[in-house]
Parts: sequence; C-alpha cells; structure tokens
Amino acid sequence: MNELVQVRYLVDEVAPAVQFYTELLGFTVHTDFSPAFASVDRGNLRLLLSGPNSSAARPMPDGRQ
Repeated sequence: MNELVQVRYLVDEVAPAVQFYTELLGFTVHTDFSPAFASVDRGNLRLLLSGPNSSAARPMPDGRQ
C-alpha cells in the first residue's frame, strides 16, 4: 500500500522553502499560494509549507503560538 503521508512545516518564508525542497531535495510543487502556503511532493510524502500569513500560523484561542 502506498498511502500519501502529509507533514506540515511552519516556515518563515514559503518561497525559499519551496526552492530548497525542489532544487536541492528533488520535490515537485503540488500547490503554491505564496507567500502564505505551498505544498511539495516526493514519492508518497507531501510537505505542507505554511508561512506566517497562513491559517496554520494563527495563535491558538488562548493566545499561544
């Protein structure tokens, strides 16, 4: 079975992260909504790259980051 595994990373800047994963590590771009969010794939691994403007970077209801 070849299930897709997704891992979310909070990054300071989405575009340089996409460049790093695609040019140096052989990932391909799945979606790119820079500067907020992008996802890159390699095999059955999808990295969700969330920048400071993404919903994933919002503080928790109690204010924690």
